[in-house]
Amino acid sequence: MKLHSILAGGILALSSSCAVISPGPSPTSGPNPEPPGGATPEADVLDPSAANEEATVHAFSAGEEDALSETKHYGLFDDGGSVWNNPEFIRRFEASFLSETSNEPHVTLEEQKTLQKLSKAMAKGNTEKAKRLLQSAIGPQASSRMDYELGNLFFQGEQTEKAAAAYTTAVEKFPKFLRAWKNLGNAQLRLKDFRGATKSLSRVIELGGADSWTYGTLGLCYLDLKKAIPAESALRMATLLDSDALDWKYGLVKSFSLQQRYGDAQALLGELIAEQPDNGDLWLIQAKAFLGLGEPMKAAENLEFVDRMGLSTPESLNNLGDIYINQKLFSMAVPAYVRSLEMERPTSFSRVTRAARALSANEDFDGVLRLVAETKRLHGDALTEETQQDLLRLEAGVALARGEAAEEAKLLKEIIRLNPLDGEALVYLGQHSDRSGDSEQAIFYYERAANLVAFEAEAKRRHGQLLVRLERYADALVLLKRAQDLKPSSALQDYIDQVEKVAKSA
Repeated sequence: MKLHSILAGGILALSSSCAVISPGPSPTSGPNPEPPGGATPEADVLDPSAANEEATVHAFSAGEEDALSETKHYGLFDDGGSVWNNPEFIRRFEASFLSETSNEPHVTLEEQKTLQKLSKAMAKGNTEKAKRLLQSAIGPQASSRMDYELGNLFFQGEQTEKAAAAYTTAVEKFPKFLRAWKNLGNAQLRLKDFRGATKSLSRVIELGGADSWTYGTLGLCYLDLKKAIPAESALRMATLLDSDALDWKYGLVKSFSLQQRYGDAQALLGELIAEQPDNGDLWLIQAKAFLGLGEPMKAAENLEFVDRMGLSTPESLNNLGDIYINQKLFSMAVPAYVRSLEMERPTSFSRVTRAARALSANEDFDGVLRLVAETKRLHGDALTEETQQDLLRLEAGVALARGEAAEEAKLLKEIIRLNPLDGEALVYLGQHSDRSGDSEQAIFYYERAANLVAFEAEAKRRHGQLLVRLERYADALVLLKRAQDLKPSSALQDYIDQVEKVAKSA
């Protein structure tokens, strides 16, 4: 799985989660653990410009050469002679011999023979024999190379946890074992132990094994841990060492987003899009950056462009619809939501009902009815009773707003049929009956709603108000005071005070 595709999905969750990093064979991935027994050392990462150092130096202009001649050398050439005559340089050079210069553990003659046998067993494909050879040779005093080779066998056999344990033993025995640290990092990445991987990969860098892959995967691990600043530092180094590796640039975009540095993210995305104009993921990520910069219509342009490329996702279309609703472009919002519904069946219809409520609040009733109708047409057989009730409630709200009393009552009764304990629908039916002059039926619905804890306060308040209009003040005050106890309100208290005055004068 491409690292950048996982990275894009996490950013676009307008939400997220970090990449599952698999160090498989790709231009930016690290080397797999070496085959056991007699593996060749990893090649150094060379600076391609070093081979032509002289040509590089002579490329400077005369003025630039003068500037270079003024560079300070921190006392190494103060005597004007050879560096080998400089006491400070000699002191530092001799001190370097005091530390171990090898990142490989010592192997005894007997262990060399075991490794030769191991190589022959692996050549014949006898992995189990190879494991037995190593396990019999491993002990507290054995070279950590033996634990390392056993870890390689486990890793290649997809026994990643055992591999990580063997590599851990290897580095505990010989803390400067560079290859073991690198393969331990590989194993931890496979196990999604990103915190452990950051420690192992950092140790690789300390031991001089830094390369683009090590810095890059270290940066992505930090992203998973939501540590954006060290992630940025590591990914910048990875990009410096391999400027063509896109995974690291995508990681930088994610780190900028985590820091809410949307301007930096947008600038880098602009470069990436110029290189890959047909990459829909990049356009989608840039849309997120535009939203972060407070430029929703630029984000909409990106999302529309992706749609014309045929690369839209249900999420991107829903995001497009959200932008249009926020910009009051309702006639453009509804088609975006409908195309999202046509693309695939959502696991939840909450996004649809939320959008429809926003349209209703903005009095785009035609948009509400179209969105509800398309949801029923496309996915009616998948709607839960709860979603059906939500859609009926939306339709009833439109009927109420348009003064279509009969249609409103019909829809509310359908909600009650699906769920007799829907307090909201019962209160609405009470209001409908009250407006229609059927006080007895209204009281019936209010009393049913009042038996539901969540709706007791509202139901008793409306019931009390109805009784006030019927001049049944004593009964009304009992209900109104109970509503005030349940849900205190200064406005309701003022109303109660007024009713009490009227009741006394009646």
